[in-house]
Parts: sequence; structure tokens; C-alpha cells
Amino acid sequence: MNPDMLSLPFREWAARAKHTVKLSAAEHAVMVANVGGEIRYYIRDGFSLTSAERSESERFMMSSSDLINIERYLAVELADDVRENEGLARLQIPGRMGEYAAGVIAREDNGTVTIVVGDRPPIRFVHGDPYRLQPDVQFSYFATASIPEIVESALSASGGPLFSTS
Repeated sequence: MNPDMLSLPFREWAARAKHTVKLSAAEHAVMVANVGGEIRYYIRDGFSLTSAERSESERFMMSSSDLINIERYLAVELADDVRENEGLARLQIPGRMGEYAAGVIAREDNGTVTIVVGDRPPIRFVHGDPYRLQPDVQFSYFATASIPEIVESALSASGGPLFSTS
């Protein structure tokens, strides 16, 4: 995996969020990390996404056969940092268990959830605490958006058209 495999719009968005995108030879992955490296995301061939904070071990977040899905997920994760830096309210995305966007099919299996959006390949997520927002449910609301569309909405004061702030 090479950092240049990530799209230019995603790499520019990561820079705006004050995150570095670089090859982590020790981890055999591309690393997206905030200033100081306290929050790190690792993208591996395949494509799988893990994260780690401070000195904790990596934990699986999602996997997809299409890198754009990893970029979409991370672009929204990084949006909170950009919005905070620019004095904008946090984005609100539906995320309660089972509240998927229209047309999404979900299947739960051994601690993971696989979602299918239209005729696209399946995307697998870790199944989180049922009392927290579910990343698979949230992803279903921007699963077909391009990185420029995610960025445009994330920079909008209202979060629209993809997101909201209330």
C-alpha cells in the first residue's frame, strides 16, 4: 500500500484536518495520523482500516474491496477536526442500531456487520456497543457520496446536503 493510492481530494482533506498521510513501514500500512500521532488510522492492502489511540493496540474498524469506501469513512471522521478548527458545529449523522439509509441491506455475524448498498460490493464493520452510534449505520448515509461531496457538506455551516448539525 502506498499513500499515493489515496485520492488527491482525500489527501488534501486530511491535510486541512491537520493529519499526515504517510507510509508506516513498521506497520506495513498507510498511516493517517493527527498532529503528535495520538490518533492513528492504518490502511492495509485489501483494504482494511484499523485505528489506535496513544499507546493502545490497533482495533479493526472496517474493510472493503474498494479503497473509496475507506476514504469516505475517514473523510467523515476527519470532518470533526476541520469543523472544530473552523469554528463550525459538529456534524450529526443518524447512527442508532438498525436506522440504515434507504436501500441498505445489513447482515450481522460474529461481532461484525456487513452492509450492501445497491449493487456495490459488501463493506464490513466492527459491531459496536449497541448503546453507541453505529459506524455502519452512519456510513450508510454517505456510502454513495464522492469525497468532494463529503467535503462540501462538511464545510457547509448547516452540514448539508449530506449531514446536519442538529
